Amino acid sequence: GICRTPEEVKEAVAHNHLNVLCLGASFTESSEAVNMVKSFLESSYSQESRHVRRVDKIKDLEQCQ
Repeated sequence: GICRTPEEVKEAVAHNHLNVLCLGASFTESSEAVNMVKSFLESSYSQESRHVRRVDKIKDLEQCQ
């Protein structure tokens, strides 16, 4: 996923089970990149039902390929 802030990273991991983080070198300060990677590594998947349903839809789409 492409994220611009540590908060976006945390939500992407929690809500969509983000497992690859992409950072734009031209648009991300080094200190912010460190914070974003820390957020990525420290975040966990949400078990909230609406997030689980969303991830299940993604898994279903992956099976179609």
